[in-house]
Amino acid sequence: MTSSSTVSILRVSNPPKSVKLTRWFFVFLFCLTFEGLFSIIVEMIVNVKPLQGKECCVQVTEDEKVSTVKELIFARLNIPANQQRLLYKGKALADGHRLSDYAIGPEAKLNLVIRQTGEKTGALGVGSSSNTQDRVWQIVSSILARHFSPADASKVLEHLIKEYERSIQQLSLDDIERLAGRLLHPNGGSIDSSYMD
Repeated sequence: MTSSSTVSILRVSNPPKSVKLTRWFFVFLFCLTFEGLFSIIVEMIVNVKPLQGKECCVQVTEDEKVSTVKELIFARLNIPANQQRLLYKGKALADGHRLSDYAIGPEAKLNLVIRQTGEKTGALGVGSSSNTQDRVWQIVSSILARHFSPADASKVLEHLIKEYERSIQQLSLDDIERLAGRLLHPNGGSIDSSYMD
């Protein structure tokens, strides 16, 4: 009885060649699948949409720096990196930061604002408009003071500011694109389309 049990153990420990090949095939298949999943996680496609123009796609990784993304956009749209301002969900992206810092994932949509060459930027890379905005509210306040009592003028001004801020927050990027197009080209004149595909 011991000899038959020994023989059966030997048969199990030495499987036929076809079983060995099948095992290696499954190991190979598993490695390919794992590598494929890994590459999906590492590389991603990000859509870039200029205010006026066609979308383009760039292939990046989550750890890519924003400055590198701007170089890729320059290669696709021929817009110099120093004239590009990238936005994601309304937030400006800083050149030194990585896409993962902003939780930008696959199929994300970045908006591209093109600065003119002589445009001045503030500390955050955004044109400073607080002085202009304060001046506008001062002018509105002086107009209201002519027609209302000081207490009523203050209440009306406060309501106007709140309503203005609420309206600005409700604007979609498409609305901003249409407004920018109308402001930049009020007569529907020629639009610089050299960066459009």
